Amino acid sequence: MKKDGKIIAIVVIVTLIVVLALLSCIIFLQMTKKDDSKENKVSTLNETNTIKNEVVTPTDSDSEDIEIIPTMEDEVVADTAWCPTFQLVWNDMKNELVEQDVEFIDGDEPKYLENLNDELFTEEDISDEYYYKKWGVKSNKLKDEILEGVKEKFDEDSDVIDESDDWGDGKDKSAHVFYAMLKKVFEYENPFDILDEGVFEHEGKWFENVKYFGIAESTKEEVKDQVTILYYEDNDNFAFSVATKDGDEVIFAKGVKGKTFAKIYEEIEKSADEYTGSEKMEEKDTLKIPNLKFNMLKEYKELEKKEIACKNGDEIIIEKALQTIKLEMDNKGGKIKSEAIIMTKETAMEEEEPPKKMNLDGEFVVFVKEEDKDLPYFALKVSDISKFQEGIEKLLIEE
Repeated sequence: MKKDGKIIAIVVIVTLIVVLALLSCIIFLQMTKKDDSKENKVSTLNETNTIKNEVVTPTDSDSEDIEIIPTMEDEVVADTAWCPTFQLVWNDMKNELVEQDVEFIDGDEPKYLENLNDELFTEEDISDEYYYKKWGVKSNKLKDEILEGVKEKFDEDSDVIDESDDWGDGKDKSAHVFYAMLKKVFEYENPFDILDEGVFEHEGKWFENVKYFGIAESTKEEVKDQVTILYYEDNDNFAFSVATKDGDEVIFAKGVKGKTFAKIYEEIEKSADEYTGSEKMEEKDTLKIPNLKFNMLKEYKELEKKEIACKNGDEIIIEKALQTIKLEMDNKGGKIKSEAIIMTKETAMEEEEPPKKMNLDGEFVVFVKEEDKDLPYFALKVSDISKFQEGIEKLLIEE
């Protein structure tokens, strides 16, 4: 009996060892399967790459890493936005107060000053319904008129004017304010499909969990019909436009080169003119666009406290010069809001073609324009998608 008991004990121990071994194998296989699924996400990019996960801290939508430039002729960096509000207030200051090109008496001028003086964008380039602007002697009355004006026209509050600020009674005729707001809400003719989350490439690194909308092979024809292919060279070089209900066009392009938004836009138009392929999306053509959202403030510190000579002999300085740009864009459309303000005072006072895959999953640019205007009224270059979406996880790819 003792011998039988020993045999039973041995059998039990062996059984436990086998069970533990099987459980270890199952856990190992599950972990391996999970790692493989990560690799498969980017296997088409580089099958020899080793992938490590790195969680990126969600970025604030008020990111200072996104640059605002004052004109379309200024140099574009990695993530850059432009809107004409600052140009509009500059035009008013130059023409109504300075009455000549703005030049700093000390000669220490930013590179973009000449572009601003050239008035590359004016009121003629945008419909009156899209913007509000006003200028005058600094006073509480003027401040109230501006705040009431944007509320009445756009149902908006100002992000650059503090209602509690005292602008004075207007007796100081040497102090002036130049203000502008642009607001446009646009809707696509038909909402795009919400696509699966995907990846976005930036300088050899890939962000995952990026929210996309667009067109899949199964998307309805009416959604595809609102897209016009401007040109298509390959999956990394293309441009297309999307019609909106109000007659605007939203233009997306990938692969286009240029140091300024003006040059980039010119290259898009040139390529579109030379394109002889189909402008219509075919049955198997697809595209995807990432959701975009940001809110930025630009203070033009380099313009402040500089002496400027006016045509009438007066000398003024710019006390404050700033601009804001907000953008939201999803599968239904988008909203653009921008403000700019300049405050001055006199210095004395101090074959069967292969399916097109137009995926904006790497650096791209966006322009928004009125259908019957020559120039766009908004431009954006997107390079690092984490500045435009929160909670994105980044994949690091090592060669």
